[in-house]
Amino acid sequence: MAVILDQVFEKLTDLKVGDYENCLFRNAQFAEADFSQFRFIDCRFEDSDLSLSNFQGTLLQNCHFRHCKILGINFEQINPFGLGLKFEHCLLSHSSFFQLNLSKTEFLYCNLKEVDFTQAKLKGASFAYSNLENTRFENSDLENADFRYSTNLILNPENNYLKKAKFTREILPGLLTNYNLIIEE
Repeated sequence: MAVILDQVFEKLTDLKVGDYENCLFRNAQFAEADFSQFRFIDCRFEDSDLSLSNFQGTLLQNCHFRHCKILGINFEQINPFGLGLKFEHCLLSHSSFFQLNLSKTEFLYCNLKEVDFTQAKLKGASFAYSNLENTRFENSDLENADFRYSTNLILNPENNYLKKAKFTREILPGLLTNYNLIIEE
């Protein structure tokens, strides 16, 4: 397997299987690509489309996605060894992070509509300024998670671990949805 170091790739539509370290992928069109068995270490993806791609067995260590379209990805199929991710201004809707350890992962200004975080470990994760419409948190570890300034959050405090999680006052109704309360100002 080829090892590719310190390269900048622009406007790609195809990529050879290999180990990519400290590479930048800009304006790539990787929709429906097969990344199974690829290794990405210290890589950045900017303004790229990775929607509906196959990440089975893919290694993603310290990877940063910025302004990317990453719809419908089953991230639970990736290689969890050394997993490190950061997302900024990304469309991640209809994706799944089932049972992954995403501690300290940042989802900043992202659209996370209908994303599954069931049984995910999200200690210290940040969802600042992200849309969490119909996002699922079930039996998730959300200790010290930051939900301040996120929108459309609905989660059941009884089915998740929330010790020291951070919320703004505007988000509180989403924590009380299960109780069918009427809250007036």
